[in-house]
Amino acid sequence: MFRFIFATALTLMCSHSFAQEKKASDAEEEKKEEKVSYRYSAGLNRSYVVYKSATDGFFYVGNTVGHADSKDDQGQITVLAFEDFYDYKLKLFKNPVIISTENKKTVLDAPKGLVTFDDYIIATDLDALAIFKKVEQGLPKQVGRLKIKGAKNLHSILKINSDFYISDPEVNGIFKVTNLMDSEKREIIPLTRIPSPKGMIYDSAKDALLIVSSKVNKLYEYNLIDPKKSTTYTLAPEVPKDKQKGHNGFIDLCMGNQKEIYLTNYEHNKIMIYFRDEDRPATIKEPMKYAKVFLSEVRTPTSIIYDKTLNRIIFTEFYYSIVRFNKGLPPQLTDDIIKKGLDIDKKLDMKK
Repeated sequence: MFRFIFATALTLMCSHSFAQEKKASDAEEEKKEEKVSYRYSAGLNRSYVVYKSATDGFFYVGNTVGHADSKDDQGQITVLAFEDFYDYKLKLFKNPVIISTENKKTVLDAPKGLVTFDDYIIATDLDALAIFKKVEQGLPKQVGRLKIKGAKNLHSILKINSDFYISDPEVNGIFKVTNLMDSEKREIIPLTRIPSPKGMIYDSAKDALLIVSSKVNKLYEYNLIDPKKSTTYTLAPEVPKDKQKGHNGFIDLCMGNQKEIYLTNYEHNKIMIYFRDEDRPATIKEPMKYAKVFLSEVRTPTSIIYDKTLNRIIFTEFYYSIVRFNKGLPPQLTDDIIKKGLDIDKKLDMKK
């Protein structure tokens, strides 16, 4: 009997000790995860845009080097990759600058938007698209430069299925390009007019473009199927016309796992966060009148993207030539929890 009591007590003590160790270990991991933050600057020079390629997993960074709005033939594109993204262990490249105007056959002024597909890298470049192709050995080669009729200062670029969408804040509009790589079938179509559109992402759930205006502090939801269903959201108080600037307010946006929208605010040096009302989690009781501050210790933020695997935002600090990685919004109300709640409701209804 004594042996049984002793063994039971010993088991309980070991279980308690193991639980405490596990709790401490989990707390340590959580603490470690909370501290995840990283800044990268090698090979960057006025880094305006960051883009993660789905084809190779690399981060591509567009550097204007000179003035962001000038035809000065100084643009560059840098590649950044990780052997271990969790701990930011970098892959070492002999030359992180993979595209540069030091190559006489390269014409690139101010890349503000990037997209990749197959072996191609495409950069928006003021009034044109600079098209590069990766080769088996050596650096990507420029294979084309397509003038976009009517464009003046191209910004974001998206590839949705086989079509491309490009924003241009200087002409207050969005262009749609079909059959981009076929010179005979290619069409460049002015899609819609928006005041100073800059950042642009695709919301697949609504089949809509989400576009930020840098002048009127609005988020535009442009429905690609039925433009009449398009809507707008107010992100901040309206800016008087006499105070509107080229870089006033919001520059770019991305969407996180909880459908939260992160925004770069260049003028106020902040990363903001916003929920459309239909995406608002239960923890936020009232509709969001305006976007709220998410990160305040940032400097001249321009481009921003989201990495779903580790819930991180990645953004550029333009004048300081930095790409910065930060933890995103902690999980609040996941789809799994919602689904479990719905299942419980169904079971209760069946019992009634």
